[in-house]
Amino acid sequence: MLNDASTLNTQKKDIQAEHMEHWQLVASGVAHDFNNLLTSILGQSSLALLQLPEEAVARSHIEKVIKAAEYATMLTDQLLTYSQGNRADLEAINLNMLLQDNLNLLDSTFLDGIALDVQMASHLPTFAGKRGQIQQVVMNLLINAAEAIHPNSGKITIQTGLIMISDKNGNGAENNGRLPLQGEYLFLQIQDDGSGIDPAIMQHIFEPYFTTKSNGRGLGLSAVQEILRQNQGHLEIHSAVEKGTTIVVYFPTGRNLTSPGLLIQ
Repeated sequence: MLNDASTLNTQKKDIQAEHMEHWQLVASGVAHDFNNLLTSILGQSSLALLQLPEEAVARSHIEKVIKAAEYATMLTDQLLTYSQGNRADLEAINLNMLLQDNLNLLDSTFLDGIALDVQMASHLPTFAGKRGQIQQVVMNLLINAAEAIHPNSGKITIQTGLIMISDKNGNGAENNGRLPLQGEYLFLQIQDDGSGIDPAIMQHIFEPYFTTKSNGRGLGLSAVQEILRQNQGHLEIHSAVEKGTTIVVYFPTGRNLTSPGLLIQ
């Protein structure tokens, strides 16, 4: 009888584990799709806000939409954490496809007067990350580049590629001297010929709520930094007043890395 009871308990636990795994998969799928929708909502709402005059009545309503979408993104992240534990929706990401998705979200009127030069390297490996969060990083950086150019005409050059970092070359002045660890990285470079960033402002750009925009919330680059921290990414930024800004984002491929746990400071 004791053996029968033990077997029954084991079977019940197996069934419960199967049910839990099923609902975790369901939650993961829903959260993944919802995250993609939220990325689109945040991107389009931000673009709409940028095109409205300061006195527009609709501004406050769109700002509330953005705030609600940001809160929903936080809830979605919690759902992903529940559904996949520490993996938190890590998946294989194709950088070129993700970039193209974000470019498609940018309204053509927002890019009016801006020359866009996109150079995507072929046959890139994938990298592990949280797709919804990486989409937010790319969209944020693209919008920042376009804003640096408006209202004047200019050019944004976007490149993707693969790089092997063999030593800590470069001065790293804009990122506290921390450069990527040795290894193989995918990179996304976004370069604009806009207004550039004053050195006095550069040291504050990653601070939460710091902004030089009259309608800014100061959460863009601080959010980018935190997302990259969570996804083992790295960011370099170089800028000069009236000469434009170049931002390079690195994502480890996981091949030939000398040390895990890459973080930015």
